[in-house]
Amino acid sequence: PWADVARECEDVLGPAGFSAVQISPPQEHLDWPGSPWWTRYQPISYKLISRSGDETQFKDMVRRCKAAGVDIYVDTVFNHMAGMAGGTGIGGTQFSQYQYPGLYSDSDFHHCGLNGNDDIVNFSDRFEVQNCELVNLADLKTGSLSVQKKISSYMNSMLQMGVAGFRIDAAKHIPSADIKAIISRLSGSPYIFQELVLGYSENIQYSEYNVNGDVSDYVYPFLLGQAFQSQSLNSLSRIGIGPIASSDAIVFLTNH
Repeated sequence: PWADVARECEDVLGPAGFSAVQISPPQEHLDWPGSPWWTRYQPISYKLISRSGDETQFKDMVRRCKAAGVDIYVDTVFNHMAGMAGGTGIGGTQFSQYQYPGLYSDSDFHHCGLNGNDDIVNFSDRFEVQNCELVNLADLKTGSLSVQKKISSYMNSMLQMGVAGFRIDAAKHIPSADIKAIISRLSGSPYIFQELVLGYSENIQYSEYNVNGDVSDYVYPFLLGQAFQSQSLNSLSRIGIGPIASSDAIVFLTNH
C-alpha cells in the first residue's frame, strides 16, 4: 500500500540515504481473484486507483517520500492494455479487450494480422515485436498522436503531483521514436529509464533507446552471480564492459 511506501521512505530509505524508490504501476488495473502480480501490468484506465490505494493516498505517499528526501519513480505501462476478452478494473471500470470507455477503442490498437491470433511468435522480427501482441495484451498504437497525448497526459498528471521519473515497461515493444514523441510532451525533465530485455537473436539495439533515457541491463545479475559461483572474482573488474555504457544503464539483482 502507498501508506507503507511512505513509512518506508520516512523510517528506512530516507535515513539510509536512498535518493529514490521505484513503485509498482499506480493506474487502474485488471481485477482478478487473488490479485496476482501480473494484474498490475494489465491497465484498464489511467485513473490512479490500484490495489496499492487511491489518488489521495498516492499523492500523500509522493509528498511524504519527497519530504524524507526520496523521489518517486513510477513504473509506467503504456505499450498495451489488458489481455482478457473483457472484465472489470479494480476501480470498477468495465472493459472489453479493445474497448475502454472514454479512453481507447478498437482503432487505437495494432492488429498485426499474423500468427492467427496477433501474438508475437518470432522475437527476431522487429515488426512482430513492435506491432503484434505480447501474450495477448492489447497492443496500443503508440505512433498515433491521440494515443500519445493520452499517455503523456497520464504521465504529466503525476509529474504535477511531484513524481520525479518513470520506468517505461516493455520498452522494446514500442518503437523508440514513439517513446521520444511521448516524453517530448512531458513537463520538466523527469528521469527516464526503459525496460529492454534483449535476447541474442534480436535485432533491436540498446543504442536506439539511449536517446530517450537510461536502459535496463538484465545481464548484470547473471555476470555478478557467475563470478561468485565460479570463484573467479577477478571477472568483476570487467563487469561494466558490455553493450551498454555504465552511465546509460540501470542494474539490479532482483525484479518482479
